[in-house]
This record gives sequence, C-alpha cells and structure tokens, in this order.
Amino acid sequence: MPPQLGYAVLGDQQSHIVARKGHPLLRRGFTLADLAAQKWVLPPGDVALRTWVEALFSAQGLPPPMLFVEADTTPVVFAGWCAAATC
Repeated sequence: MPPQLGYAVLGDQQSHIVARKGHPLLRRGFTLADLAAQKWVLPPGDVALRTWVEALFSAQGLPPPMLFVEADTTPVVFAGWCAAATC
C-alpha cells in the first residue's frame, strides 16, 4: 500500500462452492482435482474471485476449472441460477 493512501479492513470475504442436491461429489470426500473435472459457473477473468480460484488450482498443478457459464453477477444470483439449472 503506498504511504499516501489509507485503508480500513471491512471484513473477510468467504467463498463457497455450490452444487445441486444429489451431486455425486457430495456423497463422498473430494479433492481439488475432483473439482477441476467439474463444470463451473464463474465471473469474468478480470474479477478477483475468478483470479483467486484459478490461482488456487494452478498452485496445485491443476488446470483451471472448466467454464460452463461466465457471468458477471452477484453470488446470490449465481446460487439461484445454479439451483434452477441443476449445475
């Protein structure tokens, strides 16, 4: 942070993976490699969450998640869309 700027921590952001009820991975433990093989709904590449998710996979030597839908919207809308589309 440049010394001429100030900041205040507003809180921690939590991110969650959402899957449809009955998804096969929910029936057992799973790894990041298992998640890499799934289709994902993610924000565009210039959004911090997308960058973070891709870096998480890369740090484990995995390819980025398979993109099913790219949408620039809120997490609540993502969750509702996935519930309706059976992601």
